[in-house]
Amino acid sequence: MKIVIAGIGGVGGYFGGLLARHYHQHDEVTVSFFARGNHRRVIAEKGLLVKKGNESWVAFPHTVTDDAHELGTADVLIVASKSYSLEMMLQQLTPCVDSSTIILPLLNGADSFDRVQHYFPFNTVLHGCVYLVSRKVEDGVIETSGNVESLFFGIPLQRSARCIELESIFKRANIQATCTPVIEQVVWEKFLFVSPIATATTFYNDSIGNILSNVDKRSALLQLVKEIHALADAKGIGVPTDLSDRTIARLGALPYDTTSSMQADYVQGHTIEWKSLMEYVIVQSRLVGLEAPMYTIMLNHLVPGWDA
Repeated sequence: MKIVIAGIGGVGGYFGGLLARHYHQHDEVTVSFFARGNHRRVIAEKGLLVKKGNESWVAFPHTVTDDAHELGTADVLIVASKSYSLEMMLQQLTPCVDSSTIILPLLNGADSFDRVQHYFPFNTVLHGCVYLVSRKVEDGVIETSGNVESLFFGIPLQRSARCIELESIFKRANIQATCTPVIEQVVWEKFLFVSPIATATTFYNDSIGNILSNVDKRSALLQLVKEIHALADAKGIGVPTDLSDRTIARLGALPYDTTSSMQADYVQGHTIEWKSLMEYVIVQSRLVGLEAPMYTIMLNHLVPGWDA
């Protein structure tokens, strides 16, 4: 099986690093990276250094390139880009995709499956999400922290033979992977957690602890959670009825100074994932006859004229 990982940042770098380390010089599984710039050059020369607490290792992919023509046809393509660059990356990866390629997007948000399936309508596209605290700290170096590093994927209401095979490949590389037929619920449970925290911390430019300690900010955060929960119910996703309450409890259990990657990107003047984490909620709510007033207020502030 030929596996290609595109986007060697926190998610793609960590899981790709585990795969590349385990299957280095393997006869039956090859792992290649699609990376760019100096990050690619460092990996090509020295390998990918992955740090996890006091442990570290260097992973050597079968190939690392910024030219998809050099990869050949992938059996499995794992896409772990930022959501705002997804279509651009898919275009670049077209040379390594044929009708038999399985594509697994691992991005923030709940819209990546639809976007990938729209771009490659004749391919098997899996739903996927991860729970992981990891980032690229410098070119050629990935660092992960925390004790949660789970990967969930699958096809709704199925456990196909190829998904089960992929789960086995992941697990042999020491990845905590689960192929689940209730993957839509898993993706939306993650979305209901990630989107409100990203939105609120960016809007207030504040930590989750300070937001929860302030009556007005806490109320606004709770409203964000409720708006996504209402959307999930309207779409028939089947998330648990107490998910909003459990999400608030999980937010309260985070370290007081926790912010979000979107907040950090916004403060630094970088592009932020507002389309997948905010606009998607508003647009999808309108399509099912709902409003998302708190998301609308916050997005209007962060991206003036977005709905022009």
